[in-house]
Amino acid sequence: MKHAEKKGTLFFIILGIFSVIWFLIRVIPKPSRISYPCQRMAAANTVAFLTWLTGAFFSMSIIKMAQSKLKDANTHAARILLMLVIASGITTFIIISFGDIMAAIKSPADIFTPTDLNQPIGTATGIFPGRVSWSHDQDAITYNPSAANGYWWDDNNTNPKRVDDMFTHGIDGITGATRTDYAWDNLFRYANQKMGKPDFGYSPGEKIAIKVNLVMGLAGGKDNASCPGPSPQVLTALLKGLIEEVHVPGELITIYDASARIPDYIMKPFKNNSNPEFQKIKFVGNPKYVTASRYLPVEADMNSKIYFADTSVTDVYLVKSLTEADYVINLANLKGHTLAGVTFCAKNLYGSIFIPAAVTTVTYGDGFGPKNSDANGGLHKCIAAHDYQEANIGFFPQRANGTYNYLVDLLGHPEVYNKTILYIVDGLYGGKQQNQMDKFTTFNNHYTASIFMSQDPIALESVCLDFLRSEPICAVNVYGNVDNYLHEAALAGNPPSGTVYNPGGGSSHLQSLGVHEHWNSFADKQYSKNLGRENGIELVTYKYPYEETNTALSKTSESTAYFKNYPNPFSETTTIAYSVEKTALIEIGIYNDSGKLIETLMHKHCNTGHYQIVWNAANMAPGKYHCRIKSNESEMRTISLLKIK
Repeated sequence: MKHAEKKGTLFFIILGIFSVIWFLIRVIPKPSRISYPCQRMAAANTVAFLTWLTGAFFSMSIIKMAQSKLKDANTHAARILLMLVIASGITTFIIISFGDIMAAIKSPADIFTPTDLNQPIGTATGIFPGRVSWSHDQDAITYNPSAANGYWWDDNNTNPKRVDDMFTHGIDGITGATRTDYAWDNLFRYANQKMGKPDFGYSPGEKIAIKVNLVMGLAGGKDNASCPGPSPQVLTALLKGLIEEVHVPGELITIYDASARIPDYIMKPFKNNSNPEFQKIKFVGNPKYVTASRYLPVEADMNSKIYFADTSVTDVYLVKSLTEADYVINLANLKGHTLAGVTFCAKNLYGSIFIPAAVTTVTYGDGFGPKNSDANGGLHKCIAAHDYQEANIGFFPQRANGTYNYLVDLLGHPEVYNKTILYIVDGLYGGKQQNQMDKFTTFNNHYTASIFMSQDPIALESVCLDFLRSEPICAVNVYGNVDNYLHEAALAGNPPSGTVYNPGGGSSHLQSLGVHEHWNSFADKQYSKNLGRENGIELVTYKYPYEETNTALSKTSESTAYFKNYPNPFSETTTIAYSVEKTALIEIGIYNDSGKLIETLMHKHCNTGHYQIVWNAANMAPGKYHCRIKSNESEMRTISLLKIK
């Protein structure tokens, strides 16, 4: 540690001397150059170095004077001089904060303030195309870092019941459902249609991967890091839906981050859960940190290559946790980023890759992760939203608007984009940068206490960007060409850069990955569809006590409710039970796994009540079948049936 501190001090001194020389050579002869990004960085370094140098010189001079006064027995004067030393040290410590200097020296033009308000581009996607749900409950978060009452992820600081309510309303909102099981069925049904599969929900045996962002939420791998990471309460709400509503077996669910260590605070709530299905969930992380079989080491899929449009980046592969899954859920965090400006779902995918050339890197273990350096396949050089200099990365210049961005290739890869059924941004604890959690002035000086969801990744990231850019403390990182990648992704078929994005290496290149626009103002938070227009983003908001603010989501009574079969699996017959909540024309049919109708069990009007019907499949071949119930109000639900010998 001491060796590292000495290296850091030496680096600071060398950088400071170089910055002073550069400032004198470039700016003094032509003062207008101070507006250049590189000169502002040099100016910041110069101010920090000279302040430190002056403070150190001043402090040493006072200390010598104090020693002299003590020898002369003038203790009163010595006390005053020592107080000046302390004041000088405190002032120096405050001033040399690099982030504060950068924030202070930026001109108003640097702060990200888009001009293309309510001008949507791209093609919206989802059951309700372009819809994003925002659930907010300030009282769900009671964490006080100054109080000795545990960590932010503890249930006494983050209320699991209220978070679960936020999650439920959010998922209902983006699907238009009135019940959580319907919402999940709608999500799987839409995903299967997007992948060219039959119009069915989840089928038994299908695997689900959940990509969480655990890299910077650990602050060096410590479980007690006060940094914004995925909250166990949001993850619990998500897994409850999958296990209790969709009935996905725990062993078919994988939670992973290839570039990070899986912390105990994420695993313990499920390993200690009384429901054995939660205990069976697989946790997969970076093999470098695996100790005592705490979690499973991630594996690379060398048959699943990413073909980046930047041909200098070669031999990058996806991981098996993702490629072997039938569905993917992207669970990211609401954070600014020192290099990319923001980090949401797109950048979360950096934890899904393997770079053989990066196996020996110090920062990321065993080649799993983006690798910081520019050489040998590093994936940071084309995401810089502004000029960025950091000790272990180097200098990355700002990427201009209308230029290529790696995030589009990652987000649009067929194994990723086609399989992803839900994008979530855990905003319970937002932060101005990737390794920090902050209270936001725009949230009444409280934690952000929010959950964002969408089926449209570009719409979701556009909304989250608008929230971060509107928060004053985020200006230190959320500036520059922050939304360049969103323009590229929204127009991926014909992007501003002219890049041909084809990350899957197939015969056709990417088309639009979603819709992008900026709201009209922070006060109104209105996107184009909120203003009654046909195209664009629609933000539906839920605030405690969760009254819908969008009339499009007004609840209507359903014709059918309970719909299950037993036993399942079965050998010859299975009983299908269902309930009718209001009189309707009900049809129940059996379909094979290719989606072809093979038998209609009933088609008649049913009054309110509970019913059951038996399907005799003695003459049917063993395998997977699907039972679909439909009403004359266009409601439709599907369950999967498994016939065995």
